[in-house]
Amino acid sequence: MMRWLVVTTLTLLGALPARAYHVVDPLNGTTVGNQVGGALEANGWRVTDENDRIWYALPRLVTGSIEFTVSGVSLQNLVTNDYEIFGMYEAGYGISEPINYSPAFRNNHYKCLIRIYGAAETGREGGVKLMWGMCPSGAPGYDACGCGSFFEEPFTTDTSWDGTAARLRIEWGAGMTRLYKDGVEVVNVDWLGSGLAFGPDTLHFVLGNPRASALDTSSLPIGAVFSDVVIDGLEGALATCSGGGEVTDEGTLTTPEDNAVVVDHTLPPDIQCGETVQATVTVRNTGTTTWTRSLGYKLGAVDDSDSLISGDPRVLLDETDSVAPGEEKTFTFTLVNPGSEGEAITDWRMVREGVQWFGDTASETVRLFCAGSSTSGASSSSSSAGTTSGAASSSSSASSSSSSGAASSSGGVSSSSGTGASSSSGTAALDAGASSSDAGNGSPPSCSAQSVTTEGGAWWGVCGLLVAVGAGMRRRRG
Repeated sequence: MMRWLVVTTLTLLGALPARAYHVVDPLNGTTVGNQVGGALEANGWRVTDENDRIWYALPRLVTGSIEFTVSGVSLQNLVTNDYEIFGMYEAGYGISEPINYSPAFRNNHYKCLIRIYGAAETGREGGVKLMWGMCPSGAPGYDACGCGSFFEEPFTTDTSWDGTAARLRIEWGAGMTRLYKDGVEVVNVDWLGSGLAFGPDTLHFVLGNPRASALDTSSLPIGAVFSDVVIDGLEGALATCSGGGEVTDEGTLTTPEDNAVVVDHTLPPDIQCGETVQATVTVRNTGTTTWTRSLGYKLGAVDDSDSLISGDPRVLLDETDSVAPGEEKTFTFTLVNPGSEGEAITDWRMVREGVQWFGDTASETVRLFCAGSSTSGASSSSSSAGTTSGAASSSSSASSSSSSGAASSSGGVSSSSGTGASSSSGTAALDAGASSSDAGNGSPPSCSAQSVTTEGGAWWGVCGLLVAVGAGMRRRRG
């Protein structure tokens, strides 16, 4: 067994000394990382549960690489939608480990993720997605970005997962991030033109899936074995920025071509088993381009994943829609509880097909319940704030900023529409510390009873009243 850490100081011509970092972790019975579940065996770390992970604390590697071997992954055991096997992220400013999915990882300022698509992703089985995001605006390390940001999530098809060992390597620096499989580059992200630098406050990475506990369509391949981790890099300075808009190569700030602010939504706080609910999201175009269907503008479920949607997770503009800068559009779609109990996150954001995701995110943590079950606890609602204007309601929390990312799927469902010039503005409020689990009380009683008597009198027609009230709940941003 070999395991070592080497730190070397290098002096670069005309620059401050740079520290080289090198770690080897074979994972053959022990680890220098922090194990959360799974089994460390002679041939590596074996996954025994979808929530298993090993996380590592790293110095601020502004350029570097991480490689590891994974075996036991095949299309036969990739049965659901998404399998995340690696994540890297900002872990400073009090972000705790193991990192929670929402909002700390989902809206992380330095989010990197490697995903393998499973059999449930028809047409993309075995495909590999690389997510890469940067926002150097500091605390809290997630949610709204205080200045220019960058995000892309390209993917490639790959049907060669047959259970044999594969060597994966991700490397970043000089404006590029590349993912290799067995020495062959499979996908990359070019962020040189963003004008941004990679420099989180505290850098962590994880072998494992930070989403599995939050989404039943996301998992870690059970039985997969990870081994021979090698980390290399150069330490550097903390990245900072100021102002809003996008940062150009010359360092100036410009209004993004694509941007949006969520001004209204009726995402339901509760859905009963078998119930179908109509929901709406209203967004304002705060970019510089007019939205039309032919240009590929849509409203999409974030990550193209929503357990409350039975069809296409993207909602189309109408053929006649033309949403100019400053105008608003209301998208209408249907959510359904297929018979589950618990909680589900439904969140929606604008996307330009084949180009990028952008703007604010409308989000709701929905309570799912069946007749006769308890539904105590109010859901958590939010509208994210980017580099756009609009006053957030007191019950909303600010989330991720305007950013880019390669859109990966097509199609959609038609929606009802409505456009009109917007005349209101304001400053987006940022509830940096709020998470989707910060819920209060106030969910309805069971609909198994038609009347409930309280000290203050009688509630009659409880079910019908609650359905009407729930369907009308709104979160409004001016």
